[in-house]
Amino acid sequence: MARPSQRPPRGPAPRRAWLLLPPVLLLPLAVLWPRGRGPDLRPLLRQVRPLSAERVEPGADRQGVAVTGTLRAAAPLSDPGWILPGDYIQIHRQVEMYAWHEVKKADLGNRRRAAGAERSASGYELRFGSEPPATGEMDPAPPGGNPPMPLRGNVISAQEAFVGAYRFSPRAARLLGDEALWVRQEMLERDDRRQRILQGAIYLKGGLNCGPGSEPESDKAPCLGDLRISYRVVRAGAVVTLLGEQRGQEIVPFRGALGARLFHLVPGTAQEAIDSMRRSEVPFIIINNALGEPAGPARDLMR
Repeated sequence: MARPSQRPPRGPAPRRAWLLLPPVLLLPLAVLWPRGRGPDLRPLLRQVRPLSAERVEPGADRQGVAVTGTLRAAAPLSDPGWILPGDYIQIHRQVEMYAWHEVKKADLGNRRRAAGAERSASGYELRFGSEPPATGEMDPAPPGGNPPMPLRGNVISAQEAFVGAYRFSPRAARLLGDEALWVRQEMLERDDRRQRILQGAIYLKGGLNCGPGSEPESDKAPCLGDLRISYRVVRAGAVVTLLGEQRGQEIVPFRGALGARLFHLVPGTAQEAIDSMRRSEVPFIIINNALGEPAGPARDLMR
């Protein structure tokens, strides 16, 4: 008589047993998962040495550092054709056109009932936006379609700047702490009768449905094809911390494993900057712990 086969005793659940969970239980993880996140910067953040930027520290050469001092521009920076030179390190130009934009079906009913932008029956609404679809991409196209976008947004960075005694390239660094620039008439490089300053932004007439000589009196009465140009800048003069690797008087990217690259300009002191950078890594830690990773790094991060 054949003996029944004996199964070996079950051991602990494999570390990837979470893959067998029902999809519904994995939805919170999908929501929290940081899309497009780059390499983990935490190992580099643990190595940086806080320094004052009042003078160059020879003993920190080729080490990860966090130098704190006053941000200075090497030369005035401008947006040619638009904004005159100023004490800026970086200029972000945002351009939006008053055009037809698609309304998601889930929001279409609510938006049609709400007061505000003009709407068509085809699921498109007139509003300012930076990426209006081309007329050929709309099906069916609203009346008149969309004109081509005549101007695009841009980021203009200084070639060189300083934090105290240290030099760095803003074009190669990630600059945090930008602020809105409230545009005034005297900041403009040219006097164009088609443009007006409203609520700190430039409104440029380009409307296809506007008669000759018509001018906007507010952002609530634009015409199809009008442009709204607004700015955000990183100004010189603030106390900041630059995180990177010291090479003599220059700060360059501090590189680690798997393509990790630390080269960030952050407002505040060294400790404030490091804490801010660490907090930005928290979602990554939470996800790893949910998948069964050790919790030690999370505790280190939150100290």
